[in-house]
Amino acid sequence: MVTLRLPGHKLREVNLVIEQCAWGAFQTAFHLTYDFRPIWQQIRDQQA
Repeated sequence: MVTLRLPGHKLREVNLVIEQCAWGAFQTAFHLTYDFRPIWQQIRDQQA
């Protein structure tokens, strides 16, 4: 498993490069996640 942190607009480019060059016989699967912590902290601070 490899974890990458990158801007959303770069995902397509990174996906293409990995599928074409890096893995060869391996399968690739991308699962997007979002860092909700900064948003949660902002909401919490506004409510305090």
